[in-house]
This record gives sequence, structure tokens and C-alpha cells, in this order.
Amino acid sequence: MRLLPKIVLAVVLPVMAGAGAVLYVFAGSWQQTLERELVESARRELVARVDTVPAGLQAGRDTLRLLSRAPVLATGNVPAIRRVLGEWGRLSADFEGFSFVDGDGWVYPPEGDRVLVRDRPYYPKLAAGEEVLAQPLISRLSGQPVLLITVPVRDDAGKLVGALGGTILLNRFFARTVSEARIQTGHFLLLDGNNRLLAGGLDGEGDSLRIPDVAREPVTMAVLDAIAGTLRDEELNAELAVRVGGDVMRVLHAPVPTVSWRLVYAQPESSLLASLSEARRLAWQVVAGAALAALIVGWLLYRLIVRPLQTLADAQARLRQGDMVARAEVTGSDELTALAVSFNRMAESLQQSEGMFRSVFEAAPYAVTLNRMSDGTYIDVNPAFELMTGLRRDEVIGRTPLETGSVVDADAMRQQAAQLMRSGRLDNVEVRGIGTDGEEYWTLFSSRLVELDGQQAAISMSVNITPQKRVEQALRESQAGFTALFDLAPIPLAYASDTDGFGGTHWNEAWYRTFGYAREEAEHRSGSDIGLWVNTQDRQDYVQAALDEGGVSGHAVLMRRKSGEIRQIEIYGRFINVDRRRLLMTAYLDVTDARRAEETLRAREMWLRSLFEVSPVAVLVIDLQGNVRECNQRFVEMLQRTQGEIVGHSYFDFVHPDHQELARQGVGRMLSDPSVEVFSAERTYLRRDGSALLGLLSARRLPAQAGGEDVLLAIISDISELRHAEAQRIESETKLQAVFNASPVAMIVSDVRRNYASVAANDAWERQFLRRREQVMGMTGAEMGLWASIRDRDEVLATIAREGSVSGFETRLVRGDGVELLCRVSARKVQAGDAELLVMVQEDVSALRKTEASLQTANRELGRQLALADAVARAQSNFIADAAATGAFESLLGDLLRLAESEYGFIGEILHDAAGQPYLKTHAITNVAWDDASRRYYDEHAAQGLEFHNLKTLFGAAILSGEPVIANDPPNDPRRGGLPPGHPAMTAFLGLPIRVGGQLVAMAGVANRNGGYDFALVNWLQPLLLTIGQMVEARRATLARLDAEAALRELNEALDGRVRERTVALARTNEELSNALDTLQRAQGDLVRSEKLAALGALVAGVAHELNTPIGNSVTVASTLVENSESFAVELDKGLKRSTLNNYV
Repeated sequence: MRLLPKIVLAVVLPVMAGAGAVLYVFAGSWQQTLERELVESARRELVARVDTVPAGLQAGRDTLRLLSRAPVLATGNVPAIRRVLGEWGRLSADFEGFSFVDGDGWVYPPEGDRVLVRDRPYYPKLAAGEEVLAQPLISRLSGQPVLLITVPVRDDAGKLVGALGGTILLNRFFARTVSEARIQTGHFLLLDGNNRLLAGGLDGEGDSLRIPDVAREPVTMAVLDAIAGTLRDEELNAELAVRVGGDVMRVLHAPVPTVSWRLVYAQPESSLLASLSEARRLAWQVVAGAALAALIVGWLLYRLIVRPLQTLADAQARLRQGDMVARAEVTGSDELTALAVSFNRMAESLQQSEGMFRSVFEAAPYAVTLNRMSDGTYIDVNPAFELMTGLRRDEVIGRTPLETGSVVDADAMRQQAAQLMRSGRLDNVEVRGIGTDGEEYWTLFSSRLVELDGQQAAISMSVNITPQKRVEQALRESQAGFTALFDLAPIPLAYASDTDGFGGTHWNEAWYRTFGYAREEAEHRSGSDIGLWVNTQDRQDYVQAALDEGGVSGHAVLMRRKSGEIRQIEIYGRFINVDRRRLLMTAYLDVTDARRAEETLRAREMWLRSLFEVSPVAVLVIDLQGNVRECNQRFVEMLQRTQGEIVGHSYFDFVHPDHQELARQGVGRMLSDPSVEVFSAERTYLRRDGSALLGLLSARRLPAQAGGEDVLLAIISDISELRHAEAQRIESETKLQAVFNASPVAMIVSDVRRNYASVAANDAWERQFLRRREQVMGMTGAEMGLWASIRDRDEVLATIAREGSVSGFETRLVRGDGVELLCRVSARKVQAGDAELLVMVQEDVSALRKTEASLQTANRELGRQLALADAVARAQSNFIADAAATGAFESLLGDLLRLAESEYGFIGEILHDAAGQPYLKTHAITNVAWDDASRRYYDEHAAQGLEFHNLKTLFGAAILSGEPVIANDPPNDPRRGGLPPGHPAMTAFLGLPIRVGGQLVAMAGVANRNGGYDFALVNWLQPLLLTIGQMVEARRATLARLDAEAALRELNEALDGRVRERTVALARTNEELSNALDTLQRAQGDLVRSEKLAALGALVAGVAHELNTPIGNSVTVASTLVENSESFAVELDKGLKRSTLNNYV
């Protein structure tokens, strides 16, 4: 292809295409950017408006809380409160008005009558003193939607006096100016949780607190229907496109915090993209200009750039072919001329580099080779290669490394060649070869991929590393010997390397035997990791000490065997250097047994002294003269004295004067009579402050040691508190017995060790169970027949045995007269001296449970009544919303099934066919389709209503008899009509005919209630059935009204048509009469001119007779029509009746 077409393809067409593409992308990007900016602006505006609601509510609450503290509110003075409320309403700009709710549920506004709100849903919260945010409502003052907020009012003592209420206009929350001009055409809607409109609208300002009407607000309804599936989302929903008529609305909506509302923003897309069409028209003009500019640029490129470049390319081609003297022609002084000069310099540098490369190649001290990648043959080698391999240059060029013996592993060579082709380089690769003398040698080489004359080649540099390999082999053999010596050593050894911070440790066999670890558990792991070191800091200290001092000897630490046993170990460590690594060798010496023996000796020596010093009782050593030789600290504390005040003094100095004589008879006799070795008695001692101390003395004579004399070892226990505690225990037992007997709850005490035999019972137990204590003491609960269920008794005792107590266990116990009582049993074990007792409380809860059961029954019945009332109210509300449709019946059927606890059912209307026979047409029916055919039939006909003419069925029996049909065994009921194959099984059926004004108008049927149906359910459902009948009658009236309206419209249209037809006919008749008169006049003229008067008379007579009949008829009809039309017009002004219209037609 010539250069000019290339310029066109390379410059003109790309510029045009690029300009078009840029404009297309720019337009699309502009549109996307514009849309994103609009959505973001609308999102910010939406979030800002949404945030005004919680802020406004919080401000309203804060204001009401502040006002609720006003003293006048706490007084409950209604006139004064009303005056204050009026003043607040006039001064407040945020609230529409205020009101006060007293404790009886009456609401007092500033003016007007009070209102009772005890029946309002929010009143229980008001009565409980809670803040209430009521649902939106329409203000009686302004007719605008408002929010009611109430806060409790309390007096100074905190007692609830009433509540303060305030109403805030909803529109105040959204009184915000839109600052973004592009979204000023947007609209806002505020919806509550039932999708009712609170404020705003897309078809003008809509009515508040109602669901929008599709007839009056089509745009609003279209937007709400499109976003209905996302109205319950908790997050902001953006970029929803909704088509309404011929335009598209962009919609965003978000939930309003703290309330179940939703704010919706919508803007027409046409106003968003109005400027885009103008931009696209300008884009085509820009594309045309760009194409012209591209043609001019292409021609200039060819003249000024391409032609000089061709000259430069020719010189480059000659240089590539090996012509090292090829140079480019240099003309002019522009950049291309500078490029030609640069090319000539590059050619000269290349010529010089070629010579330099050859010089370096020849003079390199390492072997350098050049191999062709296609076959691996040598292209060139340097002298260093000849010296290393012993091969001459002419012997290797044209041969491969395998052929010359430089490489002996062909697979490895192929893998290295493939890696070089992939990455373009190889670094530090070891290769084994065979020299000319047959000796093995090793080389370390690196390669780079280059291109020579259009072919891939590898330039490599290698060095002989055979000596290093031999040293490594010797080192491996030395390490093998070290490893064998290490493993065979009889003492535990280990070593760790500095390469990993002395982390991974290697242990010998003796170590594994000593410490009990398996090799796979400890090898290459630190002692800290396997839990060897009791204190991991000891290992760090040991390693640091070895590093600081070069070794460690006899370092004592605690280590843990695999079994968990702690051992005392002395460790010895030294550093050795192996294979450029520094190893810390450690030997472990177990000194646990030796240390334990030493500790046992020291402990035995200290035992007596420690026992003497820390004894919780006083210990004295008295010599035969009666002097205290030694005493422990406890005796010093007991007497409130010092060691110096006791040791060396007579024992009898510390005995209370009242017990001096007894002391000398006891201890004094032991001092004088060697045959008395043991003595024990209670003695009173004298403290420093003069108070008495009651002590229990025990003394023993100890034989003399090492030529000394006998001594007395005396032990004195302070029993003052013990005697005081015994007195308190006796008093407490007396009180406890009084409380036990006076308790109103039945209590019984049993001995655990005697198989829970009873040992005590209080008076309440006797009264409750009508049993005498003396008759049952010593008997177990089973023996006295107390437990109605032995299983319950065993379970209670098992729980007590396992947990020590039981609480709130309900079971039946038997009175003495055989009557069973429902009792709540609680018991706990207590220790009373050596005896283990069980104290059990047996509270009679029979009456309590009966009361609770009655309350639960009443609550369930109340819940059912509330559910029934809710269903009736919901049905009436749904029907009021759309009386002609059957959607309200679908919701009502769901409520009926839930209230009747049934699986499926129907609601239908009773109609009559042409023969006067009744049949059933459903308005709601459960989808129980069981196969594809039944599902299709349901989908096609259920919405229009299914008709059932066969009355030889259970529901037909209800229609024919007009009475409820209860069939709790449908398969065997003679009134049954059978079920289609595959229909879900029917276990029970209830047919409910519904009458209104004595006429059977509807019927409901439900099926499959657990436990079947009864007339109690029928009576209970009557309010709901009455609602169904009223809805059917109201629907009939609505449909009849709609039919009458449609008929009237058709009649009016027919009347207009007939009037037009009669008018046309009357005009046609008048035209015919006019023609007939013209004909008559012409005939009369002809007859006058007739020569024969007689013939003329006869002719005129005949003609007159023949013409008089149709003319007279026409005149009569026309005059009659005129009169009737005038009368009809009068009647039409008064109000048209069907009979008048029929008579006129």
C-alpha cells in the first residue's frame, strides 16, 4: 500500500473516527454525568428533607418536656391550664396548638369542649407516663395534617398528673427552598406506613391522609405502583425510572427516621436532558470540521515528515544488512535533520561498540560463550573458556555442549534453555561437566538472551566452582559424623542455629527419653513452643547470657516434661561454628532428685519451728521451776503482751486469780510428780488490760534431751469466742424454732443420712396436710404417702443430691384425708453439726394456679375477641376503599382462616340462575391447586369468581338448608359430594350460610381445623359473618348503581341518536312536501291553459284526490313531531324518566 493511503488510514480516518467517538463518548459521558449530578443533588435534597423530620420531632419533644415542668400544669387547675395553653399557642411558631390530658383521659384544649381519649390506642402509654408520638391526623383548626406529641406531666413528688400535648403541622418539616436549579422541577410526596399521602403530590397538591386516586392523580399512582416493591426498604432507593404516559419520571425515595414514613422525590426526564439534543446537533458540525482538518494535516505530514523519514529508513536498512559505513543524508535544520544527525552518530557508536565488544570478549577472565538457541551449537568462545575446559576454539564452534562434554545432563540443559526463552535470563546456575582428562568439574554460569542477525542467541559467562564443591562435600561428611555423635550421646543434648534466631531446636535421643516427647512433636521447634520452659523468660535469659559470655555453666531453671511434671534442670551451653553457622550446643542435667533430698532435710529442720511459730493455738515450754522458757506469737497475742514480758516469768503469773489454786493443783502437780505425763483442763487467764481469757489447756511432759531436765509442753486454745458462739447458737436455735413454727408456709425437715426421714414439721405443715407431727416423725415422704407421684419425689431427691438444692418444682402432694394439693416444692441441704438436714418448703399453689388458668383463659378469649374485632374493622376499611372490587374479600378470607384456625376455605355470594335455582359464586377462595391443570384453571378464573352449581355437597347442604353445616368426618358424611382426584384431603368442614334481612345472600366455608368444628365457633364468628353479608349486599348495591349509571349513559346516547335521526327524517319529509307542492303548482298551470275545461275539471279533481292523501299524511306527521319534540324538551329540562323516553321514541 502506498504512503498516501496509509496517511489517510492512519491520520484522516482515525481523526474522523476519533472525533466521532470522542463526541459520542462525550455525549454519553455528559448525559451520565448530568444524570449522576441530578441524582446526587436530589439525594442530598431528599436526605436534607428527611433529616428535618427527626430534628423537628426532637425539637418538639424538647419544647414539650420543658413546658411540662411549668408549675401551673402540676396543679391540675383546668381553667388556669387552658389560659396558659392559649398563651403558649399564640406565642409558639412551631406548634399549631397545645392541649392538656388529665388523669381520667379527658383532653382540654385552650378553647372548646373537652374530649375523652380513653378509647384511643395511645392512651395506655399516656396512663403509664410514657411519651407518645401519635399517627398523623387532620387538624380541626386548620384542616391540615398534623402530628400529635404528648409528654407526661408530674408534680414535685414525681407523681403523674396528666400529659401535655402539642400538634405540629407536617408541612413545616418540609418548608425548605430547593437551591439546585436543575431539580426545581422535581416534586415531593410524603407517605405514611399505609402509603397514605401526608403532603405533596405529582398532580398538584393532593388530599391528606388518604391513598391517592388513580382517576384524579394518575401520575402519583403510577409512581407509587412502580416503587411499591421497595417501599419497605430501610435504605435510600435511587435512580428508579418510571414511565408515565409519554414521559419518564426519575424517582428517589427514602425512609424517614423514627417514624414509619417515606419521602418520595420525582422529576420528569424531559426537563433533565433538554440540553442534550442541542449538543448532539453541534457534535455533527464538529465532526465535519475535524475531517477537513485531518485531510490538511495528512498532506502536510507527507510533505514535511514522511518523505524525510523514508530517506532515514533506507540508511537504517543498509546498516541492518551489515553496512557499518551507511549514513543518512543531512539537509536542513529541523528536527528530522537532527534525527538524521543522531542516526549517523549512532551508526558510528555501533561501529565502535562492535570493536569494543570483541576486545572485552577476548580479554574476559571468565569463560564467555555464544550459543545459537535454535540448535544449541557454539557460535564463539573466548580464550578463558579454552583454558577452563582444555578445548580449543576450533574444536567447539559448531558443536553443542553435550557433544563437547561441557554439559552431561541433557534434560537439565533443555529446561534451562526453555527458561531462558521465557524470561530472557538465567542467573547463577550450577552445571556438571567432564573435562578432557575425564575428571568431573562444576561450573557456575549466567546467561542473557540476545539477537544476532535475526536469530536468538545466548551469551553466557561461567566460572569453575569445582574446589568449592569439594569443600562442601567434606563439610557434609564432617556434619554426618557430628550428627551421629550428637544422637548417641548418653546425656540430653540440643543445638539451635543463629540463622533463625536460635528458634528451631534439634534434640538427641537421650533428650527425648528424658523429657518424654515424640520426635515429631519437638523437632525443629523451640522449647518455648512445646511448653518445655516453665518460664519462657528463662530461655531468653539463657540465650542472652550465652551470647554475652560465650557460654553458660550450671544455669538452674525449671523445665516441664511431656507428662506435665516440673523438673529442676542445670543447663550448660557453648557455641560451635558449623558450615558458616553458629550453633548453640546445650546439655541438660536433671538435679530434681538431689534438690528434693536437700529440701526435705531443710524442711524437717524447719518443721518444728514453723509449727511452733505459726500454730493457731498458744504453745508454751515450761521448765520444772514453773517458768516459761519459750512461747509462740499466738500466746503473746492472746495475753496482749510482749515476748520479754512472758519468757522467764512464772506460768502462774498469767493465770487469773480466781483459778490460781486450780492451776497449782493441775500444772503444779505435773511439775512435782514425774508420773503425771498428761493434763487437760479449762483455765481462765489474765490479759494486760485486766480482762479474762477462757482457754483450754493441754500439757504433756517431755523427756530431757542431752543431759537436761524434763520440760512441760503446754498448748492453750482460746475458747472464749467458742463459748460465746455456743450461747448465741442456743439463742439462735430458739429463735429459729419460733420462726419455723410461726411460718405461714408449710415446712418440713428431714435427715439426709436416714433416707430423708422427717425430724421436724411446723404448724403450717400440720394445717395444710391434716397430719399430726408425732404421727409422721421418723417416716419418709414415701412411707407417709405424702407424694402423689413417686417419680416426682425421686426427681426432686436426685436434683438435691446433684446440686444441693431444688427450687420451684411443682408436683401433687396428698393430704391426710386423701385430697391432692398442687404444691411448689423448694428445698436445700443444711449442715447442723454432724447431721446433714434437708429443709423443704411445700407451698400450696392450687388456688393460685386455678386463678392463673382463669386469667389465661380470659386473656385468650379477649385476644380472640380483639382479633375478631380487628378483622371486622379491617374488612370494613378495605371495602370502603373499593366497594366494587373483590380484593377486600381476599383479606377477609385470610382473617377468617386465621380466626377459625383452618387450612383453606372460601367466601362466596348466593345467586340464582334463570330457573330460579341457587348457586355459589366465589369472591375469595384459597389456592389449593394440586397439578398444572388445576393451577391454570385457578389462575384463569379465580379473579372473576368460580361458580358452583352442584349443590349435592357439604356446602350445598348449607345453601339449601340455610343452616350451618358441621362435618367433622367428611369422608363418612352422607351429605358429602366427593373431591376431585388429587385434591388435598379434607379432615373437617364448616359451612356458614349468611343471611341479611332474612334473605340468604352469601356463604363462607372453611376446612381442616385441628379438633374439628362446633356451634360455639359458629356463634363466635357471627360478627364477621354479618360483616360478610353486609359487604355482599353493599357490593350488590354498588354494582347495581354502577349498572344503572352505565344504562343511563347508554340511554342518553341512544336518545341523542334518535333525536338526530328524527330531525333528519323531518327535514327529509319537509323537502318531499315542498317538491310535491311545486309539482302541484306546475300541474295546475298546465290545466288552466288546457283548452278543454271539462276535461280540465275532471283531471284536476282526479289529481287533487291522488295528491291530497300523501300530503295530508305528511303534514299531520310533521305537526305531531313538532308538538312531541316541544313536550319532550320541557320534560328533559325537568328530569327525564324512562317512561317519557319510551313514549317519545
